[in-house]
Amino acid sequence: MYRLPSSFLENIAHRKGKEFAIELEKCILETESPISIRFKRDIDRNILANNFEIDGKVLWDENAFYLKSRPSFSQDPLWHAGVYYVQEASSMILGYLLKKVLIKFDHLKVLDLCAAPGGKSTQILSVIDNSSFLIANEILPKRAQILKENIIKSGYSNVAITNNDSKDFLCMQEIFDVVLIDAPCSGEGLFRKDKDAIDEWSIENIQKCDIRQKEILYNAIHLVKENGFLIYSTCTYNYTENIDQIKFLLSTGLFECINISLPDSFGFEKIEIYEAIGYQAFPSKVKGEGFFISVLKKVRHSNISFHIRENKYADLFKKIEIKNHSILSDYIKIDENDIFQKENNLYAWEKKNSLFIRSFLNKLKVVYISTSIGELKKDIYIPSQELALNNKLLNIEYQYFIDIDINNSIKYLKKENVDNEIIPIENKSKWYLIKYLNNILGWIKILPNKKQNNYYPLDWRLRK
Repeated sequence: MYRLPSSFLENIAHRKGKEFAIELEKCILETESPISIRFKRDIDRNILANNFEIDGKVLWDENAFYLKSRPSFSQDPLWHAGVYYVQEASSMILGYLLKKVLIKFDHLKVLDLCAAPGGKSTQILSVIDNSSFLIANEILPKRAQILKENIIKSGYSNVAITNNDSKDFLCMQEIFDVVLIDAPCSGEGLFRKDKDAIDEWSIENIQKCDIRQKEILYNAIHLVKENGFLIYSTCTYNYTENIDQIKFLLSTGLFECINISLPDSFGFEKIEIYEAIGYQAFPSKVKGEGFFISVLKKVRHSNISFHIRENKYADLFKKIEIKNHSILSDYIKIDENDIFQKENNLYAWEKKNSLFIRSFLNKLKVVYISTSIGELKKDIYIPSQELALNNKLLNIEYQYFIDIDINNSIKYLKKENVDNEIIPIENKSKWYLIKYLNNILGWIKILPNKKQNNYYPLDWRLRK
């Protein structure tokens, strides 16, 4: 039987009392983690009612709900269509706090510095508007690819995914209205859902995390513009990784904590030590896992200059503007977007974001930018999965659709042929979008005599 580390429990008892520590341990070891999902802003409530066993709302996010049990998300076409994101409920408090502190939600520049797997990035995108832009960064290449897939499925185009160390962003000093650091931590808040986190916990690991967190924060403080916000969070409880990091930020003289009143019904505990303020979720008090978050406002300029190293990412993402848009006009909203080409690959982003995007394209290691809209090979256009999932770019008015049921959806997601009787007869090749419950899954090309080519991405296909 698992027991929590004695040093961990002693720390909790010292702060909160022995009875609280016993209650927390019992909750972690004897109760199940709640399952929570967050829907897009424009969720169809009929889909919600007819396809999910709801076990109540997440109080701090109007689009988030608890489920009575954990379904097989990988077998749900709605998950693949990006209709919802599976996200731990406590961490969704980010959206509530953003709405509390932001005066406006347009024309913002936002950086999520430790973004994988993408829950907080997609939540940020659901809060800001299309004239704003998010850079979602992940330092580990494999995790950056996971982040990329989740961002693509979310269907937003005002986002770039980068694979950089925090110090690489110093070339963008005091650019961002909001910088989020969901810092790598010792993972105490994950004890209930991930027993490996218990085995890996140690005082030494906390100390290592403390050093890494301060390195990230030292770079991050110079990225926030005056009157902008730095949001710091972890999935842990101890002061070393949480409130002490906020004290470090305050010691620079550049920030002040924002005092936000959270309803008692949320269950979050306010931690206030002198001027340092944070909000802590304990699973014994909140319907969610362990989580800490603090919001700080930058009150003065950094007044520091950095020697920026020679740009090692130069020319990785040069693009040539396409001269002939006529091939694309039936698929893409040309007038609203800038279209660029890199080799055979085409990309599009909204014109209002173009200047900002060009400012960092050759400064950062860009994994993915806005929306890859397909390939152009000798004037033959092959539309992309990314375009299929992005209603902001897709010219829906000119598309052809095939509506399919759950069984054919699973076939499609496995890259198998869908049932022949639902395939229209064509005299020439034509692109169709596959839809399930009015949500797009991807492209299929119908050839003469009802032959079909499934264009669902090979890397995404269901394997069982």
